Amino acid sequence: MSNYDKFLELKSKSGLHSPSMFEMRSELSIDVKIDACFLCNPYAFDLFCEYYNKSDVLDYLKYYPPQNNSIADKLSKFIGMNPDYILVGNGAIQLIELILREMMGKKKCIITPTFSTYYEYDDANIVYYRTHKEDDFRVNVQDLIKFCKAEEVETLVIVNPNNPTGTSMPKESITFLAKSLPSTTIIIDESFIDFFDRKNSMEKDVYSNPNLLVIRSMSKDFGIAGLRLGYAIMSPRKRVQIVQKYGLLWNINGLAHLFIEIMNSENFRERYEAARIQYLEGKTEFFKDLKTLNKLKTYNSDANFFIVDCGEHINEVFSNLLFDYGIYTRILNDKLHLESSFLRISCGRRDHNKQIFNALKEIEIKL
Repeated sequence: MSNYDKFLELKSKSGLHSPSMFEMRSELSIDVKIDACFLCNPYAFDLFCEYYNKSDVLDYLKYYPPQNNSIADKLSKFIGMNPDYILVGNGAIQLIELILREMMGKKKCIITPTFSTYYEYDDANIVYYRTHKEDDFRVNVQDLIKFCKAEEVETLVIVNPNNPTGTSMPKESITFLAKSLPSTTIIIDESFIDFFDRKNSMEKDVYSNPNLLVIRSMSKDFGIAGLRLGYAIMSPRKRVQIVQKYGLLWNINGLAHLFIEIMNSENFRERYEAARIQYLEGKTEFFKDLKTLNKLKTYNSDANFFIVDCGEHINEVFSNLLFDYGIYTRILNDKLHLESSFLRISCGRRDHNKQIFNALKEIEIKL
């Protein structure tokens, strides 16, 4: 069995998601030098580690963390939202799953291709609004409204910016959608908004429109996937309803609590903003490099990754990157309504971005 076949076998065990770095090391014995699959800002992660190493961690491990309401109150100071509207989750994925359970049996519209968890539940009640590479995966808002009305959609999911395409929808368009579909619940996943433009966030619009729900992952912008931390903004009535139904009193661990304490440091906020800008500048440089490739087409992105169309050479490009260069990317052959010729490559440190680009240039010569 080839190394690539071994990888595919391992990937099949992960369903519609990628094998973790731990599985890659233990099951395949691969020395991954650059992880371009995980989507995070490494500079923000380094910043957190600096504060973490200066903290008295033992108490956060020894004692129970505060309950969800208290964590939400602490988080509200950082994001500037009324804590009554904040539900904190064990990663955004917990919130996505619970919210989708609440929508079971209701007709849902999923814009594809997108994050697979949104269509892993209640498949019988999902209709798909497809975007296409010929249109750079952009959404025609007027057409989407017509589609939702014709299908009598009760819940619309918008991942903004979208994963894996990196496309975004401006706030004005989402506001127009909400006004045009007044009876439709709109779930907006803003897990990548810090890599786009935070002025486009719909968080505060939940105050005036109880049909809006905004979900945020914190693992991408802060690089802390292992802490399992995310939050959702929703009406207080919906928040209470979910908490009472699923019992989310102590769903946040002690280290995640420590991170929220660190976030509320003014010095941390200032330095995080500098790390965010540094990362985005590197992303811009990375895209300029990727656009110079001749046989591999890279699509622009408002998130912190790019998708690259490798055509018929997809398996060769992915395998060479992983097994010859130690660069782990995300092969997208399992994404619904996306051709199986795409790789998703996340942005990292400037030197890592340059190593990925140089590897792709060498691989491209052999194609």
